[in-house]
Amino acid sequence: MQEILTQLGFTPKEAKVYLSILELGPSEVTMIARQSAINRTTAYQILEQLTFKGVIKISQQHPKIIYQAEEPEKLAELLEDQIKTKQNQLQKLKRDLPQLKAIYNTLGNKPKVKFFEGIDGLKEMYDLSLTSSEPLRAYTSAEQLEKTLGARYTKSYFDNRRKRKIPIKSILPFEPYAVKLKQEEKKYLRSIRFVPKKTYNFSPEIYIYDNKISFISLKEHFGVLIESRELADAMKKAYDLSWGKAKEYHQKIIKNRQARLDDF
Repeated sequence: MQEILTQLGFTPKEAKVYLSILELGPSEVTMIARQSAINRTTAYQILEQLTFKGVIKISQQHPKIIYQAEEPEKLAELLEDQIKTKQNQLQKLKRDLPQLKAIYNTLGNKPKVKFFEGIDGLKEMYDLSLTSSEPLRAYTSAEQLEKTLGARYTKSYFDNRRKRKIPIKSILPFEPYAVKLKQEEKKYLRSIRFVPKKTYNFSPEIYIYDNKISFISLKEHFGVLIESRELADAMKKAYDLSWGKAKEYHQKIIKNRQARLDDF
């Protein structure tokens, strides 16, 4: 029985005291200490701990304090509470894993390459971008993102990025869904520039932030994450050049907004 109780989180002395109270019935501390073969002072401390756990109670205060065990079913309730706590801790850990991985992956100076597969892998890549310490630079395939990962996850990602106050600069082909994103530009901390869909239509997305470059294939459901300060800095400079050129296309598209999309 002591071994069972220690597996439930009792210390060896707590297990002895609890079993002694079960055997003795309602008792004062002197009898409990004697039965448990521990000193009186330690017995008081342990009785307080067991009372806090909810497995014993004080049944009488005067003239002497009498301790009594709760029904043994309380042990099952105690274990259920522990399971709920562990489940909550597990869920929190799963939510924080992308941040922990980001910290782990940046240890050391060597470049790293990591591959991701499937829908869950793609979502993990997007979640990793929420660890960015700077604005995201992105070549965006807006419509394909929602088609592949679903409207629910897409909105959740946008909301989480906004909550974490991570701005994003996006270059994306001009299409109806892109216009919708443009309309929500301020709400979601976006800066958008359109490019002609005919010339620059693309489904993969590229995210550049911190020391990372994410290549995300939304059609083939795989991604590559490169961690290299040197490569990331080069890609940021290349992106800034693209951002400047995209301004010309964007102004032309906005000016000709009433024309058919295919004209671009």
